[in-house]
Amino acid sequence: MHPELTAQEQAGYDALEAILRRKLSMEEAIGELQLLMADEAAVRKVVAHREALLAGRMSFPHPHTLIGADPLTPWYPGVQESDIYWPALKEFMLADPKWADAVSSIDQHSEQIMPLLGNPHEPGFQTRGLVLGHVQSGKTANFTAIIAKSADRGYRLVIVLA
Repeated sequence: MHPELTAQEQAGYDALEAILRRKLSMEEAIGELQLLMADEAAVRKVVAHREALLAGRMSFPHPHTLIGADPLTPWYPGVQESDIYWPALKEFMLADPKWADAVSSIDQHSEQIMPLLGNPHEPGFQTRGLVLGHVQSGKTANFTAIIAKSADRGYRLVIVLA
């Protein structure tokens, strides 16, 4: 859900994504969306919202998490001077104009998720996670940042099923 959209606009956004999955051009998709939505201003807002997301001009929504009943032991110290992977990924994204504006949001949200992962230095360590989100909402960028930060903290294996 995109909190900046009304329920009608969210339905239009979801419809636009479904239309685009049929491999239509953006112009064709907008034409179909206009047939579904009577409000031309809402159509323009939906299209502008999607374009802003794709251009990286909007921050990623706050991550929502479901946590099990067992309390987590604090272990994640945050980014350290000795880190290798996150600084390299961050530098790479900052160098690309389409990512530069989103880097601080990606960094902030991945910092919120990292403490929810298990400490890879504890005996019997095992953890799993699931990332859900809309098309083009920043899932890959977010979990790539988490992978880089977890590798800096000692994770040796991360499996991504996509």
